Amino acid sequence: MPPQPEEPELLAEEIHRAGESLAVLWLRQYDTSDQRVSPSQMRALLVVQRQGRVTMTELAEELDAMVSSASRLTDRLVSAGYVVRAADAARPRVVLLELTPDGRRLLDEHAARRRRTLVAALAQMTPAERRALRQGLGALDAALGAPRPEGSRAAQEG
Repeated sequence: MPPQPEEPELLAEEIHRAGESLAVLWLRQYDTSDQRVSPSQMRALLVVQRQGRVTMTELAEELDAMVSSASRLTDRLVSAGYVVRAADAARPRVVLLELTPDGRRLLDEHAARRRRTLVAALAQMTPAERRALRQGLGALDAALGAPRPEGSRAAQEG
């Protein structure tokens, strides 16, 4: 019997293709932005945003890079005014990285561009397709163990 479209292997392939399409859209969006930071710097900023405060070692691990490379990357972000180094009161020899208001603003701008790209794509779908997508993404997030943001419709329904 041939595999059915609902089977996990086929659906995983479809999700993979959709993920690649999103990645291409993100890269196009980056190519048309003002490019104040490199893709590596953007990844570092996103790590700091997600964790709030991060040590150089944690940043290097998240980026799958050597600490010296993460340190040079951080130097450029500090020079650009997107992150600051702060002392950890509990561990005097540990330096923490935090976003500056300019760093938060840059990430907000990039997120807004990404959302506009998604809105344009979603507008091409029918309401039924968008509902099905919402339901499917919610189920996938739950299966992957992704936390749902407080106040989100998915969190309220779950």
